Amino acid sequence: MASQSGLVPVPVSSGAFFPDAHHFTVNGGTFTSNICVHQPTSARSDFRMIRRGDVDLRREIRLDGDSGVAHRSYGTRATARRMFSAKVRGLRSLKSVILYEGENAEEDWSRYVSLYAESWHPNLLQIFGLIRSQNMYAIVTHDDLMSFGEFLALHQPSPVMTVYSHACWNLDLKSCLTYTKSYTNLAMDIPVWTWWIRRTTGRLCVELAPNEIEEPTLDPESTFPIDAELRLGDVHMETMALALLSLPLYHRVCSCSLVRLHEFSNWTGTQVTVGVVAFGLSHGQPENFVKVASLPIAGISFDLDWRLYHIDVGGGIGTEADDSGWTCFHVEDLSVNAILTMSVGATHDTRSLWLSQANHIFRLLQVACRHEEFVLIESAGFQLRFSASSGQDAAEGYLFVCPPQHFWLGGHSFAWPQRIWYWSLDAQGAHPLSDEDALRLGFPSIQLEMHATGVYWDSSVYEGLRTFHTAKGFDAQSQELAMYMGQPLYELCYQQEPLFPHAREQSTSNSADTFHPAADYEDTPSSEPSTIAFC
Repeated sequence: MASQSGLVPVPVSSGAFFPDAHHFTVNGGTFTSNICVHQPTSARSDFRMIRRGDVDLRREIRLDGDSGVAHRSYGTRATARRMFSAKVRGLRSLKSVILYEGENAEEDWSRYVSLYAESWHPNLLQIFGLIRSQNMYAIVTHDDLMSFGEFLALHQPSPVMTVYSHACWNLDLKSCLTYTKSYTNLAMDIPVWTWWIRRTTGRLCVELAPNEIEEPTLDPESTFPIDAELRLGDVHMETMALALLSLPLYHRVCSCSLVRLHEFSNWTGTQVTVGVVAFGLSHGQPENFVKVASLPIAGISFDLDWRLYHIDVGGGIGTEADDSGWTCFHVEDLSVNAILTMSVGATHDTRSLWLSQANHIFRLLQVACRHEEFVLIESAGFQLRFSASSGQDAAEGYLFVCPPQHFWLGGHSFAWPQRIWYWSLDAQGAHPLSDEDALRLGFPSIQLEMHATGVYWDSSVYEGLRTFHTAKGFDAQSQELAMYMGQPLYELCYQQEPLFPHAREQSTSNSADTFHPAADYEDTPSSEPSTIAFC
């Protein structure tokens, strides 16, 4: 019978005291042999086994609407992971139960038990007990866990406390990453794991399982230099938060964790201005947006470059062919899965520039509501998408794309140039091919696409900014803070200009030898005053 120490006596045949020994003799006496073999314990032995009948599931903790599924795998061995709030017999506090379902449930359950057995940290999920009954497998955790949305809905923190809470969760994530890197073999991948909030402490709890549900973004660098308390329900907590939060930290949390993204794809316009603020998100279509505020011409600078992406491989950067800046790509690199992108990104933190001045612009525009309608355009991309032009194999050849600077219209505006690319049979590009010859030789056809990324915030974020800037001694509805920080100042666009203007005449030819941006685009503002109704 196995002892509680894990040592299991193993019977041996009579006289087999030293079965593998040679050339020695034992004389005199009576001897008793007890041979024990140490059986290595499994990870499960560190945790109590709980009977299923002792657990009362109270409610499901939902992450993706009605299904409540935290993660689902598809295929012949489908599994699902569900989270429940539960009462365990004999315990006063609620626990959470992670239930593994499907054909691969036992394997997943065993794997995660082993993972959590290798770690012990206040911001990593901690096992209280295990359930294994009638092909049902579950982990019972310490504390009752909540989603981010449930926590914020339950406590309804002020806008300032929402920022402070995210800064605390960022601190928890940083501590968790430091621990896993230094003391375990776990590879923490921030976008993959599932994040919960502990109900009793309000602090972050990381579940080492993938999450397919979009959740708030946490940034381990947007946090305090020292540990910070998060006391739920303390009426003095906001005063402490205002003292601990610095201006850069407050703006960074708003920029990373409270921001929302809006993608503009394949609209009919041909021009984009980066750093501008536009109104019209509820209208949906890019053509309905109008500019309301912009930075001065010398306000920000940009990074411009060509990047080649293969959907099933990854990305790379082309090489310059000559001193003029034209970039050369071999035809073999331009498969049907290839996308060549000229990306435009501001080198300044445009989010912080806007957040420090937004309430000033809203005051000038007399905006009291619908703040989420205002979108900051922070980047753009001009894409060349390749597809096979015929059934024949392409000839040996090269694609040359124009210098990124040819997209620049001046200021912060960018548009398609007249001549974007050409094909050539020689690597120096000395003899460009016509579009007709390129298609005849089997070179890929090219489709032009235009993209831009905008960001926006809801009214509560701007309310919190007013409170925070005032607490720091600034006039929240002026540009005093921006001037103090040495930032370029936003200016109103007094005319109703479209966010994405059209070219007067869009040419489908790619054979022009010169580039004349000013001659082809509508850049003259309307003489009519803006008639936008913001609220």
